[in-house]
Amino acid sequence: MGHSLLAVEGVHDAAFFGLLLAEQGLKKVAKVSDVPSVWQKLIPSNFPVNDRLDHVVHYPDIYQHPEKSDTSVAIVVGRGQTLIKDELIDAVGILKLEMIEKIAICIDADLDANGAFSEINNIFNEVNEWALQQGVLKKALVIPDKAGEFSTGKLSLGGFVLPNNLAEGALETLLIELANERFGEISKRSSVFIREVDEAHDSSDKLMKRFRKGGNRLKTHTAIVSSFLRPGSNLAVSIEQCDWLPEGDHIALIEVRKFIKDFLA
Repeated sequence: MGHSLLAVEGVHDAAFFGLLLAEQGLKKVAKVSDVPSVWQKLIPSNFPVNDRLDHVVHYPDIYQHPEKSDTSVAIVVGRGQTLIKDELIDAVGILKLEMIEKIAICIDADLDANGAFSEINNIFNEVNEWALQQGVLKKALVIPDKAGEFSTGKLSLGGFVLPNNLAEGALETLLIELANERFGEISKRSSVFIREVDEAHDSSDKLMKRFRKGGNRLKTHTAIVSSFLRPGSNLAVSIEQCDWLPEGDHIALIEVRKFIKDFLA
């Protein structure tokens, strides 16, 4: 075990991976004073950040093993694939890399899991290029060969493609599989409602344009389930508070649980 960095696309992904880390005994750090020294420079010290008047100051979710001070994970959110590279470059530029054991990226497969893993490695290559040019690294970090696995080296890299490194889909694909078991009636009736609303609108209806694009049907489904579980809260809160993960084995979680165990190994 050691200190490791995980980059994800959104706050929902961060909440989900937080649950998986909690399964392995890590606890979310709730106070700035408790943030391990290795991650302290990732916490914004001024507002506004980057001249943007956002309503929320973005900072990483940090998980610490309560009995092992040398075991922690920081989860940074790229707010979409395009910004993950920027988040990682910022982190690599300010962290003491000799204190970091692993860096991982998780993104959605969407329609092409292989293409998504190639994008992960493209991000790693760009981070390597920047770090070498800036003198942050003397030697490029080894890029992983396969999704779900980690490269060799003192600081190893890994990538995971949701939902399982092979199938099309996203985090929501996995969440719906879990919801079908954990919150069966809510999930089933949410699916019926979504279909009926879709069928009630003409194919050219502009109101439905975004809903019918990409994986937004899945996002709508999980949002409806979440609204029943935690009315007025977003999906990330629902994931954290509503026991989406089964206590036992679940086929949808096999690969991602294995990845987290390897991440912490």
